Amino acid sequence: GPASGEPAMVMRFLLRIVLPALLTFVLFSITIFGILIPAIERSIVERKKEMIKELTTSAWNILASFEQEVREGRLSQAEAEREAVRQFRNLHYGPRLKDYFWVNDLGPRMVVHPYRHDLEGQDLSAIQDPDGKRLFVEFVQLARTRGEGFVQYRWQWLDDETRIVPKLSYV
Repeated sequence: GPASGEPAMVMRFLLRIVLPALLTFVLFSITIFGILIPAIERSIVERKKEMIKELTTSAWNILASFEQEVREGRLSQAEAEREAVRQFRNLHYGPRLKDYFWVNDLGPRMVVHPYRHDLEGQDLSAIQDPDGKRLFVEFVQLARTRGEGFVQYRWQWLDDETRIVPKLSYV
């Protein structure tokens, strides 16, 4: 009778309607979360790397111009250093002009940081991020061994010392 055909109808419904819909959803999810989103994230990171590298090159050119003025005798070394510190303290970029540059030497000793004046003149070799990374030591090692590169670490968000976030810097 009609009752004996119900399991077959349910099975046909599952195979013809539910299974294809479920497979479509699974394949769509894999495509979005496994391929598309990671590709977009990689693209964003690469664009950010390009941007901070170019901005750092521009900042480096400011220092090169002061070096040129010292070589040509228009500024003393001390005057050039004071003026460079003044310019870097006020050198900001980004949507709210809160992104910044800092300068540390190979000591590592902080020369200028627009938001962390307390670090200026200080030895930075013992400073660690929350994960234990001695970031300033790593910056110096990278500069000495490869001349340039990117470092990921955790540090304060712009001018907010209470908010620690992942950062990517080009040194």
